[in-house]
Amino acid sequence: MDDREFKEWMSFHSKRLDKKYYSKGMSTLILHKRAMSTAFSVVENLRGIEYSDLALTAYFMIKDRQLDDLAKDYERILELAMADKDKFVGKIYEFYVKTGDKIKKNGLYKKFFELTSMFLNTDHSDMDEVTTYVYRAYTDLLLNQHEFLRENKFDINKMAVGVDSHGKVIEIDDAYPSLDFPMTEIEHELFHVDFIDLNKALKQHYGKYGYNIEESEDAALLGNMCRAYSNTILSMTPYINEYTVDVLPRTGFKPNILAYLTRIPIPTGDPDFRNMLRHRRRTLPANGVKVHFENSLLYHDMLLKEVYHEDAVICLFRIEAEPGEISGFYNTQTGQFSSPFHMNVENKFHFGMSVERLFLWAYSAFSTDEMLPTTESYRKNLLDPYAEVSFTSIPGKLRVPINCRHIRSIAGKEGYESTVKHINGYIRKLPDGQTASEKAVAIAESLGYSLAPDETYVCPFERTAWITRVKR
Repeated sequence: MDDREFKEWMSFHSKRLDKKYYSKGMSTLILHKRAMSTAFSVVENLRGIEYSDLALTAYFMIKDRQLDDLAKDYERILELAMADKDKFVGKIYEFYVKTGDKIKKNGLYKKFFELTSMFLNTDHSDMDEVTTYVYRAYTDLLLNQHEFLRENKFDINKMAVGVDSHGKVIEIDDAYPSLDFPMTEIEHELFHVDFIDLNKALKQHYGKYGYNIEESEDAALLGNMCRAYSNTILSMTPYINEYTVDVLPRTGFKPNILAYLTRIPIPTGDPDFRNMLRHRRRTLPANGVKVHFENSLLYHDMLLKEVYHEDAVICLFRIEAEPGEISGFYNTQTGQFSSPFHMNVENKFHFGMSVERLFLWAYSAFSTDEMLPTTESYRKNLLDPYAEVSFTSIPGKLRVPINCRHIRSIAGKEGYESTVKHINGYIRKLPDGQTASEKAVAIAESLGYSLAPDETYVCPFERTAWITRVKR
């Protein structure tokens, strides 16, 4: 099937979907349309690939990951995409519903989030062509599954982003609500007329949902930003619980980002931040650290939080800037840094470099002795000459930044509220004359901490607390 035939094939299925579901309401139509668009992408990526190559490549992608119970479902539907693309398009929505129900019923949220994050965070720069296309198809298939993990799958302006301590999925508002509604409406018009004034239609339909769009380039930029944000958030899902959900962006970047990007200077020098962070002297407070930038040309505020995940400390961040918010994470063991601007191939105006430099500087300044948390240090490293910088530790016991309370009854009594406290690891000063055990030193070193002779490292742990329920 050549490109022309492929476009005709997509148009046929799109028109059929529109005819069947447009009258049933936008939420129903959009959910079906997102599933079908994913099917188109999967089929396109798999064109020209041999079945044996697909099976072998998919197997090695999840080998030794203990995710077979989930991965096999996706491998089978990928095989159907190669064997019968029409049947695949017809079955994709039903597949997502059944697989979503399986994940919910069996409490497989964490496993699924691990699987998605693994694909999103895999470095595929050295992959051969076949592996790259299979990787893209598999990733697209996984990403759309999140649409069917919400408590109400038709609440399409919500995103499933993590799991709380009791296994319940956590949802946040989509930073780009209803963004695919305008193009869906425009496509519906095009199915019934031969010509429309596209710029006029874009302005009219996007304007209905609060988006200021003048031409197709604006809509394309907004769509790219939305995808980058969604992919970044979904790559962070294994680290998100009720204690860390506040690191996710509450707003997305808007099209005026281009004017903002022109102000970003090119970072100079090459401080070895990653090496510094392999010898950290301090852990972040349980509730994190806030960094404020007064009079900055670039940034407003920043939140940093640490979580312990699979024998590594992960530092999560949210950066507030003029045109929106940016979130991402840093793996202290591998040195991997992830943000929306690292999910894209194009790194325009060095903004991705600036965001990475800002994070590495702030994390190093707070947790190591090699970089100072001072205004002078910030100005030197970020070329932001008028900024005044301040660090604030968020004090107190670990707090839930969202309304997330769990009620259980015990032995027929009125009931109690239970909370599972995730206690992050921390460095503790020892009494005079005592030294850390070999095990504590080894664990600290494996996590990138350098202990003083009179210090030890306390490993992360969980504690369940029961509190008498307060009547409301």
